[in-house]
Amino acid sequence: MFYYRYSVPDSPSNIIFESSQTDGSAGIPVIRAATILKLIERMTYHEYFDNKTLNAFLLTYRRYISSLELLDLLIERFNIPNPDFTEAANETFNSIKERDGLLTVALRLEQRFRSVYKRRVQYRVLNFIIKWVKNSSYYKLDILPDTVLRSRLWDFLDTVHARNLSDNVTNIRKSLLGDRIRLIQTIEQLPPEQLDFGLVTSPDDVKLTTVHPLEFARQVTLYEWELYSRIEFWEVTGKEKIKSPNFELSLQFSNKFKCWLVSSIMSAEHLEDRMVIMQRVADLLVYFDSLNNLQGVQEAKAALLSSPVFRLSETYDALISKSKCHYRNFFESLRQFVQDDTANVYFTDYQEKLHRIHPPGLPFIAVGDKTQLIHLELKHPDWVNASTLPFSTVPDTQNCSSGCLVNFWKCRQLAELVEYYLSFQQTPYNFSINKPIRVSS
Repeated sequence: MFYYRYSVPDSPSNIIFESSQTDGSAGIPVIRAATILKLIERMTYHEYFDNKTLNAFLLTYRRYISSLELLDLLIERFNIPNPDFTEAANETFNSIKERDGLLTVALRLEQRFRSVYKRRVQYRVLNFIIKWVKNSSYYKLDILPDTVLRSRLWDFLDTVHARNLSDNVTNIRKSLLGDRIRLIQTIEQLPPEQLDFGLVTSPDDVKLTTVHPLEFARQVTLYEWELYSRIEFWEVTGKEKIKSPNFELSLQFSNKFKCWLVSSIMSAEHLEDRMVIMQRVADLLVYFDSLNNLQGVQEAKAALLSSPVFRLSETYDALISKSKCHYRNFFESLRQFVQDDTANVYFTDYQEKLHRIHPPGLPFIAVGDKTQLIHLELKHPDWVNASTLPFSTVPDTQNCSSGCLVNFWKCRQLAELVEYYLSFQQTPYNFSINKPIRVSS
């Protein structure tokens, strides 16, 4: 007799929920830890649709199983066997003394099973696959490179003949043939007019003193956002050993720009020239902040606090004693920041600012998000042992015993961090490109 693995009842050995915590008005229980089978069962549950769990799973499942294994488990979930309702029909028939025959009662029970459970589960499985293959990032990472997976998925779709599922099957087939869209908000409003001193006609002319600081901040922000918008989710999750070229390009430019700011300051021979350039860097920081470019803010601040620049005590003293009031206050607070060693305060301020801004915006993963990702990786295991409370780490994830559960609390935390960090990719900045500045970058 066929054994359907998704019919196993819930127990502390296969799924654990967060105590007294539900997600939304639907009362969906929040999973703390579970086996892979129980996770798939709950993501394709007949009573509700758990979109948050599905999103977190699709972002993190590669830690636990391969894409091909996931597809096989989904197909197994879809192929629900029909139970034998003869015994249940016999009990019902005897209890209510219906005149209908035993087979009629069994048929009614089977029809109810199909409508209330089987069709809903199969519908959820296909919706799971739609979400998986329609997302351009998931498709690029999981589906496109794996010809065996694609072939198996096509073969599975050929076996689905139910009319109520035909639209879902068609949707999946279209996605496999290239009908996938990455949503980026379009802006119909004209970009602001560029601020031009008339001093820049070629990339060699680009200096902090020849470009209006607001226009400089706009151009740097636009380019940094373009680099950021190409970053894929797997480049920042921290666990998968996958190349991250887009993320590396973004960090490389960030370091390059910071070094360029430092070089611009240090190459000035006279005190007055250094003061002007450092004031321009301060202006850049303020404009970056107004543009919600937290990466630019950090780059400008890091340049001013770099060892060679901060050792220019004579220049700092002159900026504090001879500059206009807003510059004087700025550099006084910067010097005080170093003296107080308020790195933790800055981290807190960054987090508050990040969750306060509205798109368009540009986060800086190296400040807060990466720190939290590393903390999650080091402090919390991927697998936990259900037999021990509190959960204990399971060192051998490749040969996990039956007592091992996926630490889905960690998956949710990782997914929330990654999703929020990448959420600003959907809203671009509305600036036009200044070619001399762009080429110089």
